[in-house]
Amino acid sequence: MNAFQIILLLFASVILLLLLILLLPVKLHLFFDGKLILRLKILFLSFPVYPKKKKWKMKDHLPEYQKKKKRKTSQRATHPSNAKEEEKESPLERIAAFFSFTQNLLEKIVLPLLERLGRYLTVDISRLEITVGSDDAAKTALLYAAALNGSYALLAFLDEHTVLKKKRNASLQILCRYDQIKTTAKCEVEFGICLLGALCTVMPALLTYLNEYAKEDPRS
Repeated sequence: MNAFQIILLLFASVILLLLLILLLPVKLHLFFDGKLILRLKILFLSFPVYPKKKKWKMKDHLPEYQKKKKRKTSQRATHPSNAKEEEKESPLERIAAFFSFTQNLLEKIVLPLLERLGRYLTVDISRLEITVGSDDAAKTALLYAAALNGSYALLAFLDEHTVLKKKRNASLQILCRYDQIKTTAKCEVEFGICLLGALCTVMPALLTYLNEYAKEDPRS
């Protein structure tokens, strides 16, 4: 095997590795049973997203007199004496510019981005259990109808705009309990997208924003 073949083999290996990385699925696992838990999964690795573990901070363990001292110094730093006055501008002009910018942003960036996202996003529903109850029978019936219609509308929307998957042993049920005074819900859903799909979704929107809208941002 000569040097050219070795270089060609290395180049092909790098290209294959990049393709494997781009096709790597990234999943967001959502679990709700009174408390929301979000975890990010990449292959066999799992990272907590919400709730995050509380980090140890030194200021939480300082004596009270040191906390007051730090608070006073931070207040002095955030209120400089020689602050420059901002140029006055009509509030109506600022509001009109902001709404015009937001409308164009939604029409040309956000909505196309969501449409592209649906092509690559997979939604895997493992559990959707809602038990409707309240202290009034008529209110319970209305809540049950709203939960039923809302759930079917949500599933129909996901089925139309994303790649919706349902496991064979998935638990999908909405119950009405007149002997229960509280509504409870249990949900377990997994959202997945490959890195290539994420790039194909985000990059066109980013380029459009940089080319057309970055200079028109009313906050700048």
